[in-house]
Amino acid sequence: MKKLFVCPNKGTRQHMDTAAGCIELLQERLHVMCSLDMDTSRLIYGDDRLANFDVSQADAIVAIGGDGAVLRAAQLALEAGKPLFGINSGRVGHLCCMQLDDLKTLTEEQFAKFSLSNRTLLSVQVGDSTHVALNDVIISKAHFGETLELSLEVDGESIAHFRGDGLIVSTPTGSTAYNASAGGPVVDADVRAVVLTAICPHNQKVTPRVVCDTAQICVHIVRATNGSAQVFADGVHLGNTADDVKICCSEKKLVLYCR
Repeated sequence: MKKLFVCPNKGTRQHMDTAAGCIELLQERLHVMCSLDMDTSRLIYGDDRLANFDVSQADAIVAIGGDGAVLRAAQLALEAGKPLFGINSGRVGHLCCMQLDDLKTLTEEQFAKFSLSNRTLLSVQVGDSTHVALNDVIISKAHFGETLELSLEVDGESIAHFRGDGLIVSTPTGSTAYNASAGGPVVDADVRAVVLTAICPHNQKVTPRVVCDTAQICVHIVRATNGSAQVFADGVHLGNTADDVKICCSEKKLVLYCR
């Protein structure tokens, strides 16, 4: 029997009730055993009835929610070395393999036909710390109404110098997210590339760039109103820095279930 470790969105009671319904359907439709971590089981059920096994014993990890839930579960999937399966019960689910309503008719045969996709990850160095991102790394101004002056190098060559709200460094997977909203190109998930998109640059000649996934990217914080810029990886605030931010593709890959 397959074992699935479930990572649901726990934002509201409705989210938790949705997760409980999904778990019931997964066990019924796919004849699998599901587990939650103990704290989540107690939060949803009031006890540890579904803390059946830990993530190291699972065959796959299931994220229930929107893309945010998948991004949070991705860190656990990477740490455990498990493939990740997303069920969209939220508003946006580009990273999810299926919609919540489709779960009601899902069969074992259909599940077996889902493919596994190796997704590019970004490694970002901020000070002495290194972090991994599935979607994007963002260097942004600290406060509304300010501007940030950045200088951008790729493999030691200067390619842009601009003022604006910041910079998005995106994987192909993340190109449909903030990158697309900022006017960057959408790139097929299998393309070996990284997308660099300035956020509201004052110089309109600064256009998005697509570079090879072997590129070594260095972002210099030339000038910031408060002396430093904010850095985010998949929406998680890594801190403020005045130092160079170094980004490259990680040697790790995330295995994601896809139709």
